[in-house]
Amino acid sequence: MGYTNYWIRTEKPITQDFVNAVKSIIAIADKIGISIRDGYGENKPVVTLDEVNFNGNSEKGLDHENFLLTNEESEKGFNFCKTAEKPYDWVVKRVLAAAKEEGLVKNVSDDGEVKMETDATYLFSERIVRVVRQTMGLDADDYTRDKEIACMSHRELFDAWLTWNGIIGYTGEILNTIETIYSIALKEE
Repeated sequence: MGYTNYWIRTEKPITQDFVNAVKSIIAIADKIGISIRDGYGENKPVVTLDEVNFNGNSEKGLDHENFLLTNEESEKGFNFCKTAEKPYDWVVKRVLAAAKEEGLVKNVSDDGEVKMETDATYLFSERIVRVVRQTMGLDADDYTRDKEIACMSHRELFDAWLTWNGIIGYTGEILNTIETIYSIALKEE
């Protein structure tokens, strides 16, 4: 089934204040490494006075169900969005809080606490992400450049990990040796 957020959509139409709040939340998400796309997880999110529709980034497998809030009569009443605890859930929760404050929704609930994750910590081991952050000159818990980390290739991540451990300039040789010893072909994703 998957982790789910629930709410009841009221009769109140979407306001400009709410649109501005959603745009601000999405901008913050982008800065901390959570990529928000349209309902299909592909293009820019839809944030208008008629519709708010977004998802995680499908290119990286970070999408699930789209979050949708419209002025359509058919959307009034009980609604839900399953996020499977993917990073865009952080945005869903903040958008629902803004919608509740604006009177657009009520009875907001969810399936329980979700650990805040950026796209990087969802895609890669938190241990690796913490090392890469430090290699970049950041504190291990500083997620401000996780957007860059989420876009790194596996080779770049491995190189950063090796660098942190004092092994500089041997990434290619080590990867080739692993392929030879284990008779595997490491592929880049």
